[in-house]
Amino acid sequence: MAATQKKQVWLWSGEPAEIRVGKMAATQGVIMPGSPVELASGVLELSDTDDTTIYGFVIGPVDESTTWPITAQYAANTEVYVAVVNPDSIYAMYCDSDGTDSAVAQTNVGVAYGVTVGATSGYVGYMTCNLGETSNTLVTVVDIASNIEPEKYTTSDNPGVALVKFTGTLQG
Repeated sequence: MAATQKKQVWLWSGEPAEIRVGKMAATQGVIMPGSPVELASGVLELSDTDDTTIYGFVIGPVDESTTWPITAQYAANTEVYVAVVNPDSIYAMYCDSDGTDSAVAQTNVGVAYGVTVGATSGYVGYMTCNLGETSNTLVTVVDIASNIEPEKYTTSDNPGVALVKFTGTLQG
């Protein structure tokens, strides 16, 4: 099945993220709230597919007068709020396999995977657990949502929901 827009990561359990202010790098495109970012030369850059490093997730601009929803890319050095990844927390992620929605199974638990970060218009910054990527890893599946909330999730869901910890290089 082609990729859907069920994409953003959310906190499943654990401590809420620390919120910090950071400055965006230039030419990052129009990003969605929740877009993953990494630190590069002191500024925040949108994470790429196959990144093994993460800082956190963009919440939104510090400047409250900024138009919402975001319809243009941020200028260089625009200050944004960032939810810093907590390595002890568990996050929920929809799953894909190299860009195609994918169910998640019990056999995926305990395996480290890479991520897919959307880069095309309408998908910029959406992030999924890429079950097809086991070389450049950023997350480890610690459980699947259907084990915890079977009334809401099943192993037939496509895309499935993996419960992960960020185990790549954390910059926060």
